[in-house]
Formats: sequence, structure tokens, C-alpha cells
Amino acid sequence: MLKTYEFFADHRIHFNLIETDRSDVVQQVLDGNADIGFFVRNDADAKSMIWSKEAGRLEFQVLDQGNYYICVGPKSEFYDRESVRYGEVKDCMQIALDMEESAKQDLYFDNALLRDGIQEKRIFFNTVSACEYFLLNSDVVLFVSKWTVGCFDHSQIRTIPVELESNLPTEGINELIMVKRSGEQMNETERVFVEAVRERIGKEEN
Repeated sequence: MLKTYEFFADHRIHFNLIETDRSDVVQQVLDGNADIGFFVRNDADAKSMIWSKEAGRLEFQVLDQGNYYICVGPKSEFYDRESVRYGEVKDCMQIALDMEESAKQDLYFDNALLRDGIQEKRIFFNTVSACEYFLLNSDVVLFVSKWTVGCFDHSQIRTIPVELESNLPTEGINELIMVKRSGEQMNETERVFVEAVRERIGKEEN
């Protein structure tokens, strides 16, 4: 989003950026408080069904796809690796950045992780700074998508690509999703904005 903002150096497009959990992104769009929403999902994400009863009122568009990465600090056994296999890290103590109410109540579960028996090896935080502190001071790992690579400025935190086995339920793919209200045409400003987001994604990959 910052790169998209900088792309419009003449400030001919203005937008309000709201950072919140995925279900609230969808609800904000449904309620008309936001025109466009962005979130990351994968096929095994149980939370992707939260808004299924409202799916007919929404249009979802996949803007990009990407594999998993892990963030680790200097105390991790994987710190000097250039890549890791999923089987090596699936049993490690994990941390997760999650602001949703179900996570705060310790009710969150992910179907793929549940099948792998690691749902009890996660600690949930609702701030990036708390995740950063644990990464720097313990051997935990944090799974991230490619669109959140670089969320930690600290030079001692490394981001490492994860090689996933072909039989993993998620197949190692995350999707960056745009959501809007069904039947409503995007205006010119919105179209230009979304295309600018697409262009920024393409430049990042190159």
C-alpha cells in the first residue's frame, strides 16, 4: 500500500487505509463502510468460511498467489538456512499475528494445522512488536505470506522460503484477495487504484 501511495506522487488518488482482521475487512465492505477490501487466505483456512453466508452479496478476485515463508531470529536452528522444508518446521513452536476475537479467546484453529497435530504449539499476538520480541529472544518461527515479507525492520530477523511437500493440504499456496460488493461497478478511481496495486505486485516479483 505504501508503494501504491508513492506511485501517485501527484496525490490525484486519495484513500483511507484501515488495518484489521479478515472477517472485519469483509464486513466493512458488506456494510458499505469500505469500497474495496484486501486479505490473504488459503484453502485450508477455517476462517475463510466466516463470511460464506454472505458470499452472494460479494465478489472475490484473486490478485496474486504466493508460497509460504518463515521469519526467524538468531536463536533459531534455521537462522543460517537459505530455505527449509515444511516437515522440518511443522513441529516447531510457532507464533502467529492475529487480531481476531477467536484467537484472543484461544478458539482459533486451522484445519491443515489441526490435521498435522500442531495446533497446541502456537502463541498468538496482536502486535508486530510482540512478534518481533519473541523472534529475537527465542527459537520460535512465524509463518508469513510473500506480501508480508519485510514487515520486520530489525536486521537480525531473517525471512526464509518454505519448501512444501506435494501432499500438504494447502499445496503451499496463499492468495491475495480483493473483495467488493456484488453488482456494483468500480468507478474510474477504484479501477486505477487496483491496477496500481497489481503493478506494484508485479514490480516486487521482478
